[in-house]
Amino acid sequence: MRHWFLLFSLFLLSFHLVSVAQSVAKEDFAENAIHQFQRFNQLPVEKVYLQTDKPYYSAGESIWYAAYLVDGMTLQSNAASRYVYVELINQNDSVCYHNKIRRDSLGFYGNLPLPSDIPAGNYHLRAYTWRMQNEGTCLFLSKKPDDWQCN
Repeated sequence: MRHWFLLFSLFLLSFHLVSVAQSVAKEDFAENAIHQFQRFNQLPVEKVYLQTDKPYYSAGESIWYAAYLVDGMTLQSNAASRYVYVELINQNDSVCYHNKIRRDSLGFYGNLPLPSDIPAGNYHLRAYTWRMQNEGTCLFLSKKPDDWQCN
């Protein structure tokens, strides 16, 4: 009888140890997940937004724009990058014109003067920062409001 009691006690003890080990493993998993998220959150991710003065342009006009740079996680104003690159892309996905603007006290403002001999067609603007290039073009802003037209 005493032998059965000892076996039953060992069984309960082993069951308790397994449940404690599983809860520790769950805590370790949760701590590891939190640690990985915090590590990921420390990487600077930027998002750029572009506002233009009008949706359509003709040859010889200037595209006036304002760029807004924010932190990709919090969407708060981000002062990490000092330059924003803005490109005019034609229908063949070739860069026609490239502009590099520096942040001033008010933000990022600039213009792309269109030559009077620019070919007619659909164009779009692309904006990015130097840091965004490390992540690939998937993070670049591509502004295609109703397919920009130059006449």
